[in-house]
Amino acid sequence: MVFGDYSQYKLIVSLILEYWWAWAPAILFYGFVMTWQFYIFEKTKEEISWILLEIKTPMDVEKSPKVTEQIFAGLHGVLSPIDWKDRFFYGKVTPWFSFEIIGIGGEIHFYVKTPENFRNLIEAQIFAQYPDAEVYEVEDYINFIPAKLPNDEYDFWGTEFKLAKEDVYPIKTYFEFEEAGGLGEAKRVDPLASFAEVLSTLKSGENIWVQIIIQPTGPEVGDDWRKAGERLVEKFSGKEPKEKGEHLGVKFAKFLDAILPGGASVEKKDKKQEPKMIMSPAEKEAAEAINRSINKLGFRSGVRFLYISRKETFHMSHVSGIMGVLKQFASQNLNSFRPESKTLTSPRGYLSFLFPSKRGFFNKQNLLIRKIKIYRAARKRRLPLTKPFILNTEELATIFHLPGLAVRAPFLPRVQSKKGQSPSTLPID
Repeated sequence: MVFGDYSQYKLIVSLILEYWWAWAPAILFYGFVMTWQFYIFEKTKEEISWILLEIKTPMDVEKSPKVTEQIFAGLHGVLSPIDWKDRFFYGKVTPWFSFEIIGIGGEIHFYVKTPENFRNLIEAQIFAQYPDAEVYEVEDYINFIPAKLPNDEYDFWGTEFKLAKEDVYPIKTYFEFEEAGGLGEAKRVDPLASFAEVLSTLKSGENIWVQIIIQPTGPEVGDDWRKAGERLVEKFSGKEPKEKGEHLGVKFAKFLDAILPGGASVEKKDKKQEPKMIMSPAEKEAAEAINRSINKLGFRSGVRFLYISRKETFHMSHVSGIMGVLKQFASQNLNSFRPESKTLTSPRGYLSFLFPSKRGFFNKQNLLIRKIKIYRAARKRRLPLTKPFILNTEELATIFHLPGLAVRAPFLPRVQSKKGQSPSTLPID
């Protein structure tokens, strides 16, 4: 086509206009479906009745974070198949929960935000593993912070995190912390110790919110993430991926080639077994870790972090502190957390690479929009703003568990006395 010759473009436009009756209904129908889906899902989410439960840590927790795995495994039971009718007409979604580690003016709190109808399930799972813990409903801490931020009094910094590699690569878990520290409680390294230290340094007017949003997943909802892990392990071990069966037409054509005169000869594959590829130490470590990871129950997850403070006490050092805490879950050969750039509340606009300061066009407007989105999501415990990632029960128990005696933060509230059942002979009247 000669440059400047618009005859082909005119032909395309004329065909589009002539056959509008064929494509316009399809586009309108697609737009209707997308609009309906957004409406029905948002309506369903808004109708969920949420409550906030606070977990008070017992005085003498001598258990490994492994017991918390059982809590998450029990919650995985809420997963059930959802057919297309329930999804399309009623907006049915898999329930989700928010496990939260919150610092308020130096005090440390452990919360679970849950749909009200799952309260008994949450309490039963916690008491089964921590019989001396206390669980009670409290007023949501977000009510003590202005509903709209930033404002003249408060400012904040926030982000959601993502995984540096594919989901099937696990982060460093409590299993490795225990191996490094020993089996005894005195020698065990609790990954929450550094969390507690950072939160205990907050002053009045400073808040740190760490929300771990989890939603059980698996083959029941068409999310078989284990297969990706199995393929990766096969790749490390040098196994060829399984070949798909040939189409019937291809098989028939090969048959004709074989029997007709002049047909192409069918080459037989050499069935000699190729030597097995030797894995490097790093690949062997990764394969073992992936195998261990995919054999556990998985949750679609998101980790959301906000540092909120009055402007006169706002210090970015607390942000660096939490970033450092999350570094301890990193493993060079496996996985790690990193901020999701699309949610990062840093002053970066469009075409930032053209600017020496890397701020870009409309950086202030873009920053404000990001802050509004992530703050609204944190208050409503929304699912992650970007694509969630998979964490298994072991990984979740590493990030969220009741700290043991090794964590001696001064403002970590614990149960002061054990409660027992009343005697059966106690008179009722």
